[in-house]
Amino acid sequence: MNYLACLLAILLLTACSSDRDRRAFAERQINSTSATIEAPRIAREPLAPSVRVKERVVLPYEEQGGVKVVQATVNGTLCRFIFDSGASSVCLSLTEVRHMVKNRYLTDVDFIGEEKFIDASGDVNTGMRVNLRDLQLGQIVLHDVEAIIINNENTANLLGQTALEKFGRVTIDYTRKEIVLEGE
Repeated sequence: MNYLACLLAILLLTACSSDRDRRAFAERQINSTSATIEAPRIAREPLAPSVRVKERVVLPYEEQGGVKVVQATVNGTLCRFIFDSGASSVCLSLTEVRHMVKNRYLTDVDFIGEEKFIDASGDVNTGMRVNLRDLQLGQIVLHDVEAIIINNENTANLLGQTALEKFGRVTIDYTRKEIVLEGE
């Protein structure tokens, strides 16, 4: 296994709460070596400053367990995201990233480096920063959106501020079950 895959395996292994969980995790790691994440070869500079969108996008959402779930396309693959205006970044689960790497929706040049972040419970974690070349929300395609990979297979993807800040106004229409993103 390469460096990044080993690092992620160690982080996830220590997060497992029981021996049974650790064994199950280790077996999954062994069985998923073909979908491991390649370590970046060159550290990239931070992405360019945010470019504001001028158009209007309407995203239908589904209520699931008290959260709003929307669909978006990342680098050509369809993903489901929890709409989370409180998240400072777009976040991707480790499961989603493995799928994207295995199918070449993410490549080693997309990985930027590591970043510390505070999760919703107040814990400080370290995640890998990645550049989403294309994030399509409705008919709008945002380019070079920074995201954080959450070192957890069982977490959801979050549509956070690194995408939402590109719009001038974000509103929720509860009657129509739509999230409206409006440009300047």
